[in-house]
Amino acid sequence: MKRILAAFLISIVGITASWIFLRPKEWTNTGISNRKAVAHVVEIFNEVTRQNEGRLLWNPLRAGDQIYLGDKIKTSGLSSTSLELFGSSSRVEIEENSTIKMEGIGEKLKMNMLEGRVFLKQDQVDDENSVALFSGGKKVNTEGDVIVSINLDGTSKVENLKNPSGNIFQDLTPNYGQEVKTLDNTIELKWQRVNRDEEVFVEIGESSGLLNRILQKGSIKDGKINVSMKPGINYWRLITKDGSKEIASSVMRINVSKPIPANQIYPAEGEVINLKDKAFDFKWALGSAGDQIILEVSREPKFKSFIDKIEINNQTFYTTSRIYDQGDYFWRLKTQIEGTDAWIESKTLSFKVVHGSNLLSPRPVAPANGFIFYRGSTGLSKVMLEWAPQEEAISYELIVNGPGLNKKIQQTTQKAQVNISRSGKYTWQVTSESKDGKTSSFPIERIFEVKDFHTIQWKTQGQFHHYLDSFPIVIMDWTPIPGQAYILKISRKADMSDGEVFQLATSNSPYRPSRDGFHYAQVSSVDESGHISGESEVYEFKVEKAPLPPTPQFAGDDSLLASSRGELVMDVKNHKQNWTIISRIINAKGILLDERKFMESEIKFSGLLPGIYSLQTIFEDQYQRKSSAPSIKEIIVPEKSKVLAPKIKGIKVR
Repeated sequence: MKRILAAFLISIVGITASWIFLRPKEWTNTGISNRKAVAHVVEIFNEVTRQNEGRLLWNPLRAGDQIYLGDKIKTSGLSSTSLELFGSSSRVEIEENSTIKMEGIGEKLKMNMLEGRVFLKQDQVDDENSVALFSGGKKVNTEGDVIVSINLDGTSKVENLKNPSGNIFQDLTPNYGQEVKTLDNTIELKWQRVNRDEEVFVEIGESSGLLNRILQKGSIKDGKINVSMKPGINYWRLITKDGSKEIASSVMRINVSKPIPANQIYPAEGEVINLKDKAFDFKWALGSAGDQIILEVSREPKFKSFIDKIEINNQTFYTTSRIYDQGDYFWRLKTQIEGTDAWIESKTLSFKVVHGSNLLSPRPVAPANGFIFYRGSTGLSKVMLEWAPQEEAISYELIVNGPGLNKKIQQTTQKAQVNISRSGKYTWQVTSESKDGKTSSFPIERIFEVKDFHTIQWKTQGQFHHYLDSFPIVIMDWTPIPGQAYILKISRKADMSDGEVFQLATSNSPYRPSRDGFHYAQVSSVDESGHISGESEVYEFKVEKAPLPPTPQFAGDDSLLASSRGELVMDVKNHKQNWTIISRIINAKGILLDERKFMESEIKFSGLLPGIYSLQTIFEDQYQRKSSAPSIKEIIVPEKSKVLAPKIKGIKVR
């Protein structure tokens, strides 16, 4: 009984301690604490964590979270976060592999840089509530836009982007942290023109520490150069030469995205509108390109003339002022890409206008026009088709046409399931019959497509990935599928929960793990419509610090016996590919007689004189690291055998 009571008390103490030290700081026994909020999270890229003051755990940080005094924020490899500070006009970009702590100095915020790299944009420098940035215990001059980085040796570096003293590259654009929209992934980089003829090179990468020089180059006096960047976060800098010395600009960061046009909602493709002498609304959803819209309506698909052409700003509907005649029409939307003079077009959709009170055919509901279904491993796709019900209808006729299929289905409800066995495009439409025996007119035709589901094959090989002084870059690579984008998910859990998600345009991606241990990766392909079209198996890999090579092991006893001719041949049991074997022969006086390197597991020496020697052997791995202790063996070379020479008998001559 005493043991049970003691165990119960210990468990209560453990639970209490866990609650005190591991719970989020915002929560107290009576509810939410009154800790001062100093910022909120605007954007998160990949894995970013936060440690509350006085707590042990690091918890995931999400967009919209508030940041409090005493919080530490940490970013892992290829991750970053953007903060907006309360009470000032400052914005903070915390880059990859960085840690900062939010502290207070009176009414000011003290942001203490512990490691990594941060960008601070502060427009109102004299604001009494502005941030005070500290790096390595020293206050940093934050006038203007600055980048502060702390190196591995503890030293810090401050770059003022608005006044980069001594740097030939100034007024760099796009601005740090800016989102740049482009249709063809071409980005124009600009700087202050300089009256010199030196060449300018560009370095680009997904990390500020992993920049690769690309082929595009220009002249420093031009002040601009066009380069190609992948969608997503990109880092870049400019390089020029002054004699044999290279001059580099600050490392800049931008977010490259492909603008998405407005998405038309009503009228949908093939929509039939019964006006009944009333106007109707055009409706759409804004894309990412911008909110400046031009609506165009025409009687023919090439838009040689217009029924309506109207400019609309920051609005998602338009009510036409005219009553359309009966007939076929086409409409589209043009969106001006923010920050440019370019425009992007939506799809061209057709619709029909009829007048009067004719019984129109039911409106298709699902799937949406152009929807894609994927066949499973059975090769059979079950497609559910649904349409809007009609009060006056007593039955419906569904017609489905496609590869090897011409089917009519009679239904009394507003949905039906069709089994599809072949890939391809299919059309479907529905008509209804009223109580008085009339068949509906103007059926709306919709299209759906059935595709094979892809099994994505991994090209990445090897379960173990080693690193030395910093975490490795693991290249996640798989067999590409033409015309597809990809979603890569990497998790620390085998069920793929709570993982990092990356949207990629290519079939490979560098991944920098933030900690040791097993990781799990799975990739999905996405078609142009945004549907998942394929998936890989879960790939398991482990990241760990590369161990030193062990001591070489030989078969046999402690003493090695050479041949009477002074030849020694031995095999190393635990040799691995890419390891070098370094063996030395040392005589009884400690003098090195011979040293040889072997790439294979077999070592050979020859020409040894009779006597006793020491063989010392170590491994050298692919990182040029050597075994912590050598293997030492005694070599015995026996005296050469004394065999009498054969006697030659004389030759008799007759």
